[in-house]
Amino acid sequence: MTSTGNRAPLEIGLGFWSMQSTYMRPIPRSRVYDEAGQEAQLVEELGFDTLWLGEHHMSYDGYCPSLFPAAAGLLSATSTLRIASGVLVLPLHPAPRVAEGCAALNSLAPGRFRLAVGIGYRPVEFAAAGVALSDRAALTDERLAQLRGPDLVERTGPTDLWVGTGVSGGVARAGRFGASVLLMPTVTSRRVAALREEWTAALAQAPAATPGPPRRLGVMRECWVDTDPATVEWARGRLIEMWRHYSNFWVDDPVPQRARRDELAEQMGRQALFGSPDEVVDRLSRLIAAGADTIALRVRFDGVSGDALRRCLHLIADRVLPQLGRVTR
Repeated sequence: MTSTGNRAPLEIGLGFWSMQSTYMRPIPRSRVYDEAGQEAQLVEELGFDTLWLGEHHMSYDGYCPSLFPAAAGLLSATSTLRIASGVLVLPLHPAPRVAEGCAALNSLAPGRFRLAVGIGYRPVEFAAAGVALSDRAALTDERLAQLRGPDLVERTGPTDLWVGTGVSGGVARAGRFGASVLLMPTVTSRRVAALREEWTAALAQAPAATPGPPRRLGVMRECWVDTDPATVEWARGRLIEMWRHYSNFWVDDPVPQRARRDELAEQMGRQALFGSPDEVVDRLSRLIAAGADTIALRVRFDGVSGDALRRCLHLIADRVLPQLGRVTR
């Protein structure tokens, strides 16, 4: 097991490329993946560490249902950028298949694929896969044990294993299996330090031979940077509308629970890091002080792309990262 006594060097990545074509921005499926490759090249050119992908199933908008081929395409389009799953719904995937996918990606681009997994939450996905939602935690534990076990660990090789979560049980699970943690954007800044302590305590009990690079604690945040306040508010509107749409995944009946959907969207809007470069640096600095050594900034949300996205990426690279001690280019 790798000690976390000394904080790992700061890592800044971008996300979450989920290959959606929604009512906010309906475009051909092939173009979605073409754009992802072009944007991955720009992310690499600007000096970011990681590009994160998302996975869902049974979604009308084509939300990326198969992470391994998507990751292979982006790894092939780049030469140094790390590509990460954020997250793969582990109960829906047999462990040997996951191990083989990791092995293929490590052969294609050694050391550049990061596997982050989660337990999932959408009933429709589990129903379609014939898996009981109530079994998700047990299946996640079982499959993590298999991936860390002697029969599969050689196939997965040096894959960087993470657990995506937002609760104490999830960080404890990551610690037990010697994995890094990716905290969901629902986790408030105040909770980051406490969850890091819980994870570190559990990690200390992990087997000494657990493979992989130094363990990290990452935090996801929606982010938009611009020097024009009007553009920031435009982007915030797109984010809130995206979360209002995305909250349909979380509620039982979207129409009568419209108020709950709006509440969730407004909550995520408050958590987001939106503003000028200096404002975003200030809020990122608080997350880093709370214990995050890895930041996954979600800039690729629904309804935003093209010149606006490129301007945001350049401003983060040129005006935010240097203030955090990162030299990008």
